Amino acid sequence: MLSHVPLLLLTVLCVPVLCTDLLARRVPNTLLVAIVVLQGGWLAWQLMLGGSWQGAAAHLLGLGLGLLALLPFWVIGWMGAGDVKLFAVIGLLLGYRMLLPVWGLASLLNGMALVALWLARSRPALTLVEAKLAGHPCGERLRQMRAGRRGMPYAAFLALSALVIASI
Repeated sequence: MLSHVPLLLLTVLCVPVLCTDLLARRVPNTLLVAIVVLQGGWLAWQLMLGGSWQGAAAHLLGLGLGLLALLPFWVIGWMGAGDVKLFAVIGLLLGYRMLLPVWGLASLLNGMALVALWLARSRPALTLVEAKLAGHPCGERLRQMRAGRRGMPYAAFLALSALVIASI
């Protein structure tokens, strides 16, 4: 069972990432760094209070394995750097044992979204929505925020999956 602080940090991390990745296809580095610093401080505090080295090691191993697991996908261009960094930070927060369930659920959600997107693109309704947003100031602002970034918001699926897995 996770303590309240890592769960709070997970929520503080994942909720904004859901929004920024869905809207702008971005994962804020400042947020990632802040969460790493806070979780590192929490782990150090727990060790000073007599906590287990094995517990801290599980979180640090989660950071390393999370980074190494998705790094090849970034190298070949299938994934953004923000996705990789987010998965590593999720590993730091939840520990290495939670990485596989988070990755599995995120991949399932991503696959379902791809199928839904494929089905929607074959229908004229999506073209109508895109046309309406194209002339709207909000739609233009979103286009500027994305700065040409395309692809699936995998970090959003990772963030949602981490929140779901951590709550089970």
